[in-house]
Amino acid sequence: MIRKIIFGCSFLLVFGFLNNVLCDDLQKSSDKKVEKSEENRKIKTQVKELKSKRGIRFFYMKDSSTPLIHIKIAFKNSGSAYQEKSGVGVPAFYSRAVFQGCGKYSSVELEKEISDIASAISCNCNVDRLELSLTTPTIVSEKAITLLNTILKDPKFEEDRVKNIQDSIVGFLQNQAVNPIWMAGHKLIPSMIFQSHQYENGEFGNVEDFVKLTIEDLKRYKEKFIVTNNAEACVFGDLSESKAIQLVDKIFEKIKNAETAEDLIPDIEPKLNSVQKKYYAQGPQSTIAFALKCARPKDMDVYAATIVSTMLGNPPLFKTRIMGILRGKLGYIYSGRVIVVHQNHASYMLGILETDNKKVDKAIAALKNIVKELREKGITEDELKFAKGYINDSTLVQLRSSGKLCNFYFAEMMRGRGVNALNERLDGINNVTLDEVKKFCRENLDENNIPFVIIGGNAQ
Repeated sequence: MIRKIIFGCSFLLVFGFLNNVLCDDLQKSSDKKVEKSEENRKIKTQVKELKSKRGIRFFYMKDSSTPLIHIKIAFKNSGSAYQEKSGVGVPAFYSRAVFQGCGKYSSVELEKEISDIASAISCNCNVDRLELSLTTPTIVSEKAITLLNTILKDPKFEEDRVKNIQDSIVGFLQNQAVNPIWMAGHKLIPSMIFQSHQYENGEFGNVEDFVKLTIEDLKRYKEKFIVTNNAEACVFGDLSESKAIQLVDKIFEKIKNAETAEDLIPDIEPKLNSVQKKYYAQGPQSTIAFALKCARPKDMDVYAATIVSTMLGNPPLFKTRIMGILRGKLGYIYSGRVIVVHQNHASYMLGILETDNKKVDKAIAALKNIVKELREKGITEDELKFAKGYINDSTLVQLRSSGKLCNFYFAEMMRGRGVNALNERLDGINNVTLDEVKKFCRENLDENNIPFVIIGGNAQ
């Protein structure tokens, strides 16, 4: 439920610095080299913003290095936060029920059809929107697009199949020990930091409300939200620009235009305090989740916040404070990391620690000390250099395929960024100063106001 461009040696220039040791009499030549070097720092991914004939906006990039096409679709303002309180779980329910047969296919037949053409189709939801993904070999793209269109326009919602889906979700929601990390991050922490806001209920809402959802609720959801006016997409891979436009319109063939879902949800700053909530789960281990402030994608200090989250614990490397101190030095945790969560109307850092039941209190106290030190002193110059290098290197390594690039640009599209999002990110990270990072730490971190959720065996 949290989804090829071959980057040549020109990417090394992204991290290069200008050589300034030229003699004065070569200054003119030096200036020309500076201009050329700055131009080369820009990564040319050839991503374009297009519109289909039906007016659907999408990002497109051609990549013929592998015979694959990657498509991602979002229906905006259709997530759980945009539902009435009793129907919060409808989008999550829909994202699973929609594959239980469609058109002339039963659920088994649909799965076989997708498998037989070596394709993958998935659907998921979050608090903001419903998303669908398709990866297919170019040679069978017409068949895959037809299947995706059938899933969108003609889901069956057969009663017995839908009931099985509903029962399995209810069972999952009633047992936080099944997946404590997911439960803490998607349900328990949001209920603490977004009180009295639409984000409070997560993707599923209350179990008591979810068990009351019906097939009619699913049909009403489809009628209101699965419309072209709500749709945006990314199409990356082995196809021409004209073919991409054609495929987008075919995906939405016979999908109606309708009233656009409005975004009436207000922005919110997560409400952080010193509350700790404990949930019993049998076994010797505990999962600790916590939340910290973070900048939103379009805030001036978003890149400073990215540096801070990286050095605090994203990713789980021993170079980060959490792993280096809590595990490497003190031995209080098995693993730990910080994840940056960006939603349409809020952003925050979600932290996860996994530890022994007997070390929960020590791990929490040590984490508070780490946050305090960051607030008072910030990070070091060496840590800043490491974070910049790691973020830039990992970004480029992760984006070596058109599928990964499609995922990246889709996420940035949802955050309101354009086709230059990759260069904006790299430039933003490279230009962050140590003073800006320290300022973010002073103004946003507070060791005395960190909400914690503990799922484990030392409380009942």
